[in-house]
Amino acid sequence: MGRMRWPPRLVRTDVLGEVKDVSGRKTPRDIGRSVWLGGNTYYIFGDTFCFDDKGDFIGARNNTISYVPNPLNEPTASQYLESQPYVSPYVPHTESEEAYENDPEHKKNNDRVTCWSFGGIIQDHPGSKHGWMFFDKMLTHGATAGHHFGMGVCRVSVEDGLHPKAERIMGDRMVFGEEEPRFGSISHLCDDDGWVYLLGGKEPNPPFDMRNLFARIRRDAVFTQRENYEFWVKDGEGGKWAKDYSNLDELKSLGDFNVQAQGAIIKCPGLAPEGKPYMWFGVNKFMASHLYVGCAPAVTGPWDVQDLGEIPKDPDWESGPRYALYPNPYASNTTAGEMLCTWSDGGQMGGKVLAARFWFDMLGGPDLPQSQEQSSPLRGGFKEGLRSKFEGLFK
Repeated sequence: MGRMRWPPRLVRTDVLGEVKDVSGRKTPRDIGRSVWLGGNTYYIFGDTFCFDDKGDFIGARNNTISYVPNPLNEPTASQYLESQPYVSPYVPHTESEEAYENDPEHKKNNDRVTCWSFGGIIQDHPGSKHGWMFFDKMLTHGATAGHHFGMGVCRVSVEDGLHPKAERIMGDRMVFGEEEPRFGSISHLCDDDGWVYLLGGKEPNPPFDMRNLFARIRRDAVFTQRENYEFWVKDGEGGKWAKDYSNLDELKSLGDFNVQAQGAIIKCPGLAPEGKPYMWFGVNKFMASHLYVGCAPAVTGPWDVQDLGEIPKDPDWESGPRYALYPNPYASNTTAGEMLCTWSDGGQMGGKVLAARFWFDMLGGPDLPQSQEQSSPLRGGFKEGLRSKFEGLFK
C-alpha cells in the first residue's frame, strides 16, 4: 500500500475506551505513554490515584508504570506487577524529597515533589533490558504547579524479565538546570546514525517562551555526564550542533514545531510521505484538545505540522481537556494507515487515559468508511489539565 496522503486526512477513528488495570480497581491517572524495555511494553503514568478493593481512596503516587501484556490486541488492558493497591512509584524519591513530602505543613497543604516522565524510555539498544529515562522534577501545591528544578535522568532496567526498575543514580542533581530548556521532556528519537535526539521546551509562562529545542547524545554514552551532550544552535539561516551554549538565544528553535507540547517523534518511512520519514503525533501547548500530525525530512526539520481537529471525547463521561497524546507504532498496522494512540482526558476526577486507533488516508489505499467517532473539524496548557485532575478529587 502507498504512503500517508499529505496533507493528512483522518478517515476513521475507532475509540477503544479507557486504559484500565486488570485488577478491576479504580485507578484515575494520566499521561499513559507507551514505552518499551527488555522486549516488553509498558505504560508510564503521571499522577495515579489509588483505591482499594472496596473502592476507598488510599493515596496518590506522582508516577507509576504498568505492564501491557498484549498491546496489539488488548491495548486497554494494563497490569501493575504488585498485588498491593497502593502501587509503588516508578521514579523513586530521594531522601530529601521524602522529607519534604512528610513535613506536616506540606502534608496539610498537599505540597508534593513530582517526577513526571513524558519523554519515554531510551533503550541501550532495541530490546535491551537497560536504558535511560528523563524526568521533569517540580513542586506542586494542590492543583498549582510550583518550582521547577530541571531535568533529571534515571537508569532503568528490567528485573526477572518483566519487572521494571528506575534508579536515581544522580541523587538530587539534575542533568539540565532549572533555567534551561527541558531537553528530553517532550520526546526522544533513537536514529540510525547512533545519536539520540532529545526534544524539549521552555515553560510556557510569562514571558511565554514557546520555543521547542533539541539536544542530542550518543546512544552508547553515559547520560549523566553533561559533557556528552550537544545542542542545536543557530548557524546563519540554518543550524548546527555545538558542544555547549551560553544563552538561550543561541539555540535554534523549530519553526512550525514550536508550539507542540506532548507527543512523540517517530521514524516511520513506511507510513510517512516520501522523503519525509520523521513524523510527529501529539498535542499543542494551548490545551486545544486537538490531534496534530507532522512530518519532516530530518529530525531537526523543517517540520510541517497539521491540525486534524478534535481528539475524540470520552464516550462514558463528560470530557475535559484532552492532552498527553502518544502513538504506539509497534501495536499499529502502519502500512494500512493505522496508528494506535493513547491520550489523557481531564474530565474525570484524577484523570483518565483513553485509547483509539486512528486510520489515515493512504495513497493507493482502499476507501475506508467514515466512523461516528470521526474527529470534528471544530477547534476547541498543562496547568489547566493539572487543575482539572485535582479540583474534584480533593474537594
